[in-house]
Amino acid sequence: MEVVPDYDYTAENQSIRLYVKDMHDMYRHSLELEDINKRNQDVIKSLGEVNYGIYLIDFFTGAMHPVRMPADLEGLVEMEYMDWDNVWEESVQSKFHPQYGQKMLDNYSLKALREAWEKGEQKKEMLCQRMFDQSYHYVSVTAHFHDSGSHKGLVVLAFQDVDEETRKEINRNRNLMRMATVIKSGYNTMSTVDLETGTCERIYLKMEDEAGRVHTGNYGEVIKNALEHAVYEEDAERFRAALSLKCLREKAESVENFEEVKCQYRMKGAELIWVEAQIFFVRQADSVMVNILGRDITKQKKEEETAALEKRERNYIINAMGSLFFASYYIDLEANTFRMITQVKEVGDVLGVEQNCEEGFRKYAEHFVHPEDRQEYLDKMDCGKLQDVLGGGQPFMALEYRKINAEDGESEDYEWIRATVVLAEGGDGKAKKALYVAQDVTESKRKEEQERRMLKEACDAANHANASKSEFLSRMSHDIRTPMNAIIGMTSIAGAHLDEPERVSDCLGKITVSSKHLLSLINEVLDMSKIESGKINLTEEEFRLSDLVQNLLTILRPSVEAKRHGLEFHIRNVEHEDVIGDEMRLQQVLINIRSEERRGG
Repeated sequence: MEVVPDYDYTAENQSIRLYVKDMHDMYRHSLELEDINKRNQDVIKSLGEVNYGIYLIDFFTGAMHPVRMPADLEGLVEMEYMDWDNVWEESVQSKFHPQYGQKMLDNYSLKALREAWEKGEQKKEMLCQRMFDQSYHYVSVTAHFHDSGSHKGLVVLAFQDVDEETRKEINRNRNLMRMATVIKSGYNTMSTVDLETGTCERIYLKMEDEAGRVHTGNYGEVIKNALEHAVYEEDAERFRAALSLKCLREKAESVENFEEVKCQYRMKGAELIWVEAQIFFVRQADSVMVNILGRDITKQKKEEETAALEKRERNYIINAMGSLFFASYYIDLEANTFRMITQVKEVGDVLGVEQNCEEGFRKYAEHFVHPEDRQEYLDKMDCGKLQDVLGGGQPFMALEYRKINAEDGESEDYEWIRATVVLAEGGDGKAKKALYVAQDVTESKRKEEQERRMLKEACDAANHANASKSEFLSRMSHDIRTPMNAIIGMTSIAGAHLDEPERVSDCLGKITVSSKHLLSLINEVLDMSKIESGKINLTEEEFRLSDLVQNLLTILRPSVEAKRHGLEFHIRNVEHEDVIGDEMRLQQVLINIRSEERRGG
């Protein structure tokens, strides 16, 4: 029963309304729910410890009672019992990832839950993603079905944040998949050997009709058959030493944690096949697990053979490249002798049959090395020094010198030669044998000289530009002082005669003239292209000489009067007062002339 004021209730009209409501069914239903809550208290308590959301849903009424509700859904709670389908639809649309939306609505609507309960299901689970703090988390949704009596059902729906565990599991599965992919892509067979029983389990990874099938057998018999029928006789001993059961057991005894052994062997067949067995020993407590991965390395072996052939060919090419050097000699540094491999005729004519190394260097230097480079050449080509330099960890020594014509010996038309001595044999910190080669590098040296010349010219041009800039700025800073002095002087005069409007107006006019002149000078300073080039372009414009003179007087008079000097302009025989030219430049020239006269006199 409920008593409420009538709609027109006042102090004079105190009328009320009396409402009577039948609460029998609701009260009875509440008692039933209370009974269910008591019976499932332990379950809900245990669920509450790991779940962020727990709901009780009555199949008969469709009402939902939140036992635990996340904070971001508390706004949906308007009454103690709510319609589950409405709450569920709102929750799915606002909080769960769209990818799972329809499936969640289909699986956990009141109708779907009732059908699952009627089929006798005890639990209904689903993994999905829900928004938490602007990011999606993996969430486990589990419906626990209960019979509340009188053919009425009750479901406890629990929501658990399993993001961390799920992502770890995803990463583990991904890594396992990658590992499986690597093994499957790189290997043909995988075998596990039980060292105690001598049994073997083998899986063929690439045979379509055998993929995934496990073959079990006696490992000793497998090895025996392989040695008798498959393995090349030349590789049998190596195969037996690595893969026999006896050797595996002996190796396992010395394994502390993990070890890997490889064995490569050839197998008989229509075509030669190379196989590599990778044996992994992994200790687990008191036992050692042995896994053997086998793969076909025939292609790899063929590539190695091809690479070896290419290496030999490269050596041939390197030897053939000796033609790049016009001279080459093999030097015995310990014996101080040399042996000619290749040399030009003019050098051979000078050296003759000489075999003493230092004497050969001396003769060559006298006839072919430029006088300015000769002493450095002889110092570097000293056999004792070469032994120390090449034996001290430096594999070669190079020297560039100018080669002159042997006939005149003083010709300016020289060539540039790079002589290189390469260590061929050494020991005990000393070089014993070396290879001397000489190459004409005239063209590259001339290019270097040209580039150096161009760089110097560019540097000189930059220095000239900087000098021009400095000179320009110095000149302009001097030119700026004159109009500035005029502006300051006129400003002082105007300030001293503020009660004389005509004089102030005259001063302001003169300040304007000086300001325009100053502005033109500043524009010149700001024109950086003129500063860089050191040049100033002249303009052609009409102006009157009388105006020019008047401007000069305006600009110069303040500084002249400030020093108590006299200033007189005498203009005579001017036939053309209107002229064309650069008024500002002419004005600046006259100001500079006056400035120079003032400094001189």
